[in-house]
Amino acid sequence: EQVSDLVRGRKMLVDTIARIETESERLFLDTFNEVRENFQRIFRQMFGGGKADVRLAEGEEVLDAGVEIVARPPGREMLPIGLLSGGQRTMTALALLFSVFESRPSPFCILDEVDAALDDANVQRFLAMLDTFRAGTQFVVVTHNKGTMAHAQRLYGVTMQTKGVSRQVEVDFSEVDDFVEMAEELADDGMSEETVGDLKIKANANANAIWAERHKLHSPEKWVIWMEGGNPDMCGLTGMGVSE
Repeated sequence: EQVSDLVRGRKMLVDTIARIETESERLFLDTFNEVRENFQRIFRQMFGGGKADVRLAEGEEVLDAGVEIVARPPGREMLPIGLLSGGQRTMTALALLFSVFESRPSPFCILDEVDAALDDANVQRFLAMLDTFRAGTQFVVVTHNKGTMAHAQRLYGVTMQTKGVSRQVEVDFSEVDDFVEMAEELADDGMSEETVGDLKIKANANANAIWAERHKLHSPEKWVIWMEGGNPDMCGLTGMGVSE
């Protein structure tokens, strides 16, 4: 009787594992095919043409197979992602990231220096793609790129107006015109550099950089930008700061 119990228990366990593997394989293939279609479309959008694909390594079980990424930017032959240039690899990876994100969206997303290897033209393509997701998602982007900063609604960074003293600053682009005009008027009236600096920092990154260069101050080393969108109640956040 004990042997029979063991045999039945083993059979039930094997059957359960088989069902789990079958269901896992089905779910994986459904998601993989969906992401694959998204990737092929988004790659063309981001590159303005070309072709790309993701495929499973042949000769292996679905759940154990590796994933191969191949891409052909406009004017290039089909190549594995490792043979592309730095900017092309970044754009391909971003296309895949957005493809997965479109398949499994989230109300909140953090991107850390994903635009570091991109030139100005590709930064604009990246930002255009980012805009298509902002209706349902809020983005926080850590960046050094001025083009990305200029596209944001809010900036958070660290600056050193007084040597050896760092402080966190916030820039709200909705206040740009008012604060820039006010700061220029106060500067013309002989207001102290510290007071004018406080107003400028609140204005925007570009105005702050111009004023800082004029007065030999340090600009922030890194900015965290806030791309508004989606439903703030879904993630319970209204802003984010960084100190580095």
